[in-house]
Amino acid sequence: MIDPFHDKRCTVAIILVWCIIVVIIFSSLGVLHSNFFRFGPSATLHFMSIPIDTFHEWFLLIIYCACDTLVKSFSHDALVPFFTTVIADSKCKELPYSKTTCLLIIELYYGFCHFSQVFKFFLSLTQLDFILVAALADMGMKIWSYRNYMNLKCQSNQTEDSSSLIEANH
Repeated sequence: MIDPFHDKRCTVAIILVWCIIVVIIFSSLGVLHSNFFRFGPSATLHFMSIPIDTFHEWFLLIIYCACDTLVKSFSHDALVPFFTTVIADSKCKELPYSKTTCLLIIELYYGFCHFSQVFKFFLSLTQLDFILVAALADMGMKIWSYRNYMNLKCQSNQTEDSSSLIEANH
């Protein structure tokens, strides 16, 4: 019997079903035909009250969105495990850096996150293309980050899941 709390594939299936339901609901409301679902520059596209009606302006925002997401995703994947397993874990008694350096790393990371969040909030209210770029950049960085983590581990049961999506073919 499948245990949805322990088999993470079941959790992903639940997420996918919910996403399909949400798309059906929003489609029936007509939301999918709003200006939000346009792509590229347009007369209705504004970022922080500034019109984005040329490809140059739109492209600059796309580049910002992708780069900011890559930096945020990478720094999250590299630093949050360190915060959790080294700094916040009571079993870990030794720090690799001085306490001041550790606090600076923490504060700079979270300061960057809050700074970035302001602009991402306004971008998220503009058009779907910016959200898609951010999502693709984040997913790409997650694949790279977690593949690095998983390459340090062995799979417990090769016959249960024969997927080779993340296997390194070296």
